[in-house]
Amino acid sequence: MKIPILGIELFGSSDDDGTDVDPVCGMEVLKSNPPGGASRHEGKTYIFCGYSCKEQFDADPAKHARAAAN
Repeated sequence: MKIPILGIELFGSSDDDGTDVDPVCGMEVLKSNPPGGASRHEGKTYIFCGYSCKEQFDADPAKHARAAAN
């Protein structure tokens, strides 16, 4: 949740709580604070457990997006 006037985001209270799966390694990652960051591909945001997974995804996003969809 963001406090509009202060622009502060409180972790654990947004609509994005929960987890998602890293499309490279399959690890569950917290949506609110993904350690490896995030990338966008074809309008979808993918989150990562670590920077090495993000680098692999960014090198060939279509390959990893297809694998994640299966």
